[in-house]
Amino acid sequence: MRVNSCVLSVLAVFLLAVSFAAGCDKSLGFNNTPPEISSISRDLCYVGTNGILDLTCNAQDPDEDPFSIRWEASDGGFFPATAEGELISWIPPEQPGTYTVTATVSDEIDESSRSIEIEVGEELSAVFGNTSVTDNGSFYVIDTPAAIQVVEGANLTIGSGVTIVINERGGGLNVRGYMEINGTEDDPVYFKPNICLGENGVWEGIAFTGPAASGSMTHVNITMASDAVSAAGGAVLELDSCFIHDGAGIGINIENSTVSIYECRILDNSSGIHIVDSDAEITDCEIRDNGIYGIWLEENETETLEDSCDVTVEGCNIAANYNNGIVISWRGLPSINYNSIQHNGTYSGGYDMKMLQYFNDAGVNARYNYWGVTTDEEIRDVIFDGSDYYPSRPDIYVDFSGWLMSPP
Repeated sequence: MRVNSCVLSVLAVFLLAVSFAAGCDKSLGFNNTPPEISSISRDLCYVGTNGILDLTCNAQDPDEDPFSIRWEASDGGFFPATAEGELISWIPPEQPGTYTVTATVSDEIDESSRSIEIEVGEELSAVFGNTSVTDNGSFYVIDTPAAIQVVEGANLTIGSGVTIVINERGGGLNVRGYMEINGTEDDPVYFKPNICLGENGVWEGIAFTGPAASGSMTHVNITMASDAVSAAGGAVLELDSCFIHDGAGIGINIENSTVSIYECRILDNSSGIHIVDSDAEITDCEIRDNGIYGIWLEENETETLEDSCDVTVEGCNIAANYNNGIVISWRGLPSINYNSIQHNGTYSGGYDMKMLQYFNDAGVNARYNYWGVTTDEEIRDVIFDGSDYYPSRPDIYVDFSGWLMSPP
């Protein structure tokens, strides 16, 4: 009996030792899943050489293990300088170009990495002399809180294919000298806010200010500006084949200036074209789907008829503007001929043409237009003039004779 007890005791110790040894083998029954990076997000889609870009590494560990994140870049620097953490600021290098930033996440057993490419654009600043901006294969950035200046006597030329991104809500261009933008049909010039695809933004716009301000803009695409293009204080400007759209304010705003607008598209802005005490020629344009009006012509009362400003609207499609198509105020005598003016104010109770607070008894020349309807009575219903005033003012009227039966 003693021998058997000893044998059993030895056997029990042996089995316990084998079991303990097996438990110390880490290869048995232990699996680690490395942490994963789902994405790297950024606070800006575009960054300039003097800018800063905030990055976020969106990571998780399937085992719910704690993990750390470190960052590396092909150039530039980080803040904080340790380049560690979920959130990091990347400081671009001084040269424009495309750079790679990589985040690596580690649980001290396994790690995984993810990289993004960041395009860095060249900064634009105030223009004091003759300056040329050409297509650099990338983009340019205006990163100031207010519009940069093209000073009086300076000349700025922007070539085809250039993209200019505006970072700040108050940013844009204020031209007091001369600016020429030479986009083409295949390579237009773009102005837009610093947003990613599908997002909304706003920026100040392009302003020509003062009697020394002048310029031309050809094949320019301007989106999401407050007032996309403005001319004031005696400026002279020509726009040809421009596309101004999705703006928060007025597409083109003209005050005490001379502006020619040819074959432009002004769509989906808060308002279309506003003209105050100015000479303006609007030819072969599409002015559609703006929120308040398509065109608003204002001319303050002057002593003699000869003082009247010269405004012509010809060959345009003015349609589907929410409140009114064309508004004419005070005493202006525009010539509005051979246009298609229809379906404005359809859902708001507005009009294709409205004479608002109007005082001139010479009558407005709006002959040879297509109104979307084809009888005298129907056309009178889409025009608001003195006959609709209370009390009635038959001397304030729109001459729509010779109307067209189809769009010109």
